[in-house]
Amino acid sequence: MDRREYKRDNVLPSMPRAPLVSVVILNYNGRRFLRTCIESLRRQTLQDFEIIFVDNASSDGSAAFVESSYPDMLSTGKLLIIRNATNQGFAEGNNIGHRAAKGKYVLLLNNDTRASARLLERLDPRIATAGGFVLDKGKERLYRRIIEKERRSLTITLCGDNVSAPPSREERQLMERQSTPIRKQFYVSGAALMYRKNEHKRPFERFYFLYAEDTCLGWQSLIEGKRNVIRTDAIVYHYGSGTQRTVRGISKVAVFHGTKNQLANILLFYDWKTIVRILPLLMIVQIGHILENPRKIIVKPKAYWWVLSNMGLLLRKRREMQARRSVPDKEILRGMSCAFYDAEITDGKARRTTVRVMNGLFYAYCAIVRLKTCEFYR
Repeated sequence: MDRREYKRDNVLPSMPRAPLVSVVILNYNGRRFLRTCIESLRRQTLQDFEIIFVDNASSDGSAAFVESSYPDMLSTGKLLIIRNATNQGFAEGNNIGHRAAKGKYVLLLNNDTRASARLLERLDPRIATAGGFVLDKGKERLYRRIIEKERRSLTITLCGDNVSAPPSREERQLMERQSTPIRKQFYVSGAALMYRKNEHKRPFERFYFLYAEDTCLGWQSLIEGKRNVIRTDAIVYHYGSGTQRTVRGISKVAVFHGTKNQLANILLFYDWKTIVRILPLLMIVQIGHILENPRKIIVKPKAYWWVLSNMGLLLRKRREMQARRSVPDKEILRGMSCAFYDAEITDGKARRTTVRVMNGLFYAYCAIVRLKTCEFYR
C-alpha cells in the first residue's frame, strides 16, 4: 500500500489529516501479549496509521498497562484507548473499534500477534478483504508447506469447518505463469483482516460474539461478486487462542459459539436447495465432532437450541444477505471443499485413515447430488 494511493478531496491544509489505516486491537485479559503486538506496529515501514485499542472489560490491567507504556502515542493521537464496561465479544468489540476508526482502511489485528515489519505496506484490500499470512504457533512449517509449497488455499467444507484445498487447474496454471504472493481464499482470518471502512457499516453481526464471524464476512463478499485474498509475504505470527481457557480439554465458549455460528452461516448464505442437499453431511459432521470429543455433547445441544429459538432473527438476516447476492451457489461451491475434515491437520495414523475414508464417501455423495466443489475442478 502506498500513501500516494490515498486521495484527499476538499480538505483544508489546516485540518488534521486522517490516517491511512486504523489498526483495531481488541483485547480481553491479554496483557502478556500487548507489548509484542504494539511494538511490532511501531516498527512498521508504513507509519501512516492509528491504533484503536479496545479493551473488553479485562481484569488483568491491560488498558492501564497500555496507557502507562505508550504516553507518547496517546499524546499525539496515534493511540486511542476504548474501555468497554462489559465483555462485548470479538464481533461487537471490533464493531466498536470500527466505528471509532478514522482511516480509509481498517485492519483488525488480534492482540496475541506479532506483525512483520512490512505488513501494512503490503496489504491492499482493493478487492474486498485482504489478510496477512497468519502462522499459528507450532504450525508454522505446516502452513508454509501447505500454502507456499503445495499452493493450497484455506477454505471451508460444505459444513463450515476449516480445510486446505488444492487449486483448480486454471489457478495452478496461472500461479505457474505468474510468480505472485497473492493467494485467493474463501475468507480472511480475523486475526489479521483489512478492509475499506466505507464498504461496511460494521464488519460483523453482533450475535456472532465469537468465532466464524470472519467466515461470514468473507462469504458475504463472495456472494456479492468480490474476492478475498491473503499475501504470503505479509507475515503475522499468531499465538492462537491466547485468551481462551479450556475445561477438561474443551473450551465451552468456543464449542457453543463455533457450532451456532457455523449453522448460522449455512442458513444465511446457501440457497434452500443447497441446504437440503447438505443436510445429511451436516448431521454426520456434527455427530463426528461429538465422537471425536464426547465432552462436546454437553455444549452442542445448547447451540442447536440457540439457532432454533433465534430462527426469526436468522431468517431476517438471511433475507438481507440474499438480497445482496449476485453470484449463485454453483460458483461459490467451486471455492469450497466437499471433505469431511482436513487429513493434513489430523493427528494420528488411525484418525488420518478414518478421515480419508470419510472424505471419499463425502466426495461420492456430492458427485451423486451434484454439489461440485473445488475437488471436481482439479
